[in-house]
Amino acid sequence: MLSSLDILYFILAFCAIWLTTTMCWFIWQMIRIIRNISSMVEKISFVAEKIEQAIHGVKGKFGAGNVADHFKRAMGNMKDRE
Repeated sequence: MLSSLDILYFILAFCAIWLTTTMCWFIWQMIRIIRNISSMVEKISFVAEKIEQAIHGVKGKFGAGNVADHFKRAMGNMKDRE
């Protein structure tokens, strides 16, 4: 026959298993979230690098001074039209 102490041990064992399972599930979910965040950061850094390369390419073609000169000429042409 089961005593009250045996029943207590069964309940404690069940609670320990339930707690362990819940903690493992929680840790698994946190790992998935961190992995997704890491993947997004890699994609964002790749896109940022491509944008930076494009900006440097445009700067190389036009040069910083040339862009300012073109802008000044365009503004002067707009004033002349008025």
